[in-house]
Amino acid sequence: MGRVYEALEVATGRRVAVKTVPQGIDGGARRMLLGEAAIVAQLEHRNIVRLLDVGTDARGAVFLVMELVLGADLDAWPDHWPGWSVLLRTMEQVLAGLAAAHAQGVVHGDLKPGNVLLGDDGVAKVTDFGIAHVIDPLATPTQPKRFAGTPYYMAPEQFFDDDTIGP
Repeated sequence: MGRVYEALEVATGRRVAVKTVPQGIDGGARRMLLGEAAIVAQLEHRNIVRLLDVGTDARGAVFLVMELVLGADLDAWPDHWPGWSVLLRTMEQVLAGLAAAHAQGVVHGDLKPGNVLLGDDGVAKVTDFGIAHVIDPLATPTQPKRFAGTPYYMAPEQFFDDDTIGP
């Protein structure tokens, strides 16, 4: 739903990534982007893309300024297999980033190859916390679940809305 552009931050001269939602998208997308900003702002970990700033343009459209990761997302791997050692090192980093998010009660909600960036420096970073949510430890089990994510990558209990999946 969002678009990401490479930009130059004039004040500092650093290259950054700017995430926006296209004009014409409803207010729900704006709220989602602001929600993503609120969640990512609390997460600091080497394997999570850092949020640097949040703003609005002259039309009121929200944008996020994030660290620029030079490299590719993991969707490129079927065409360019990196080998088992790179795969294992990358997955360890992804899991470290997710563990850091989980330690703060944040569930990504849409982890898939396109939401993991592997930098040219070999550092993997989890990105796109657009549908992430914070788990409320005081929530009751009767509260409705949210159905969101990419179905092909969803856990069965999330997809089928069933906590008892299994034999």
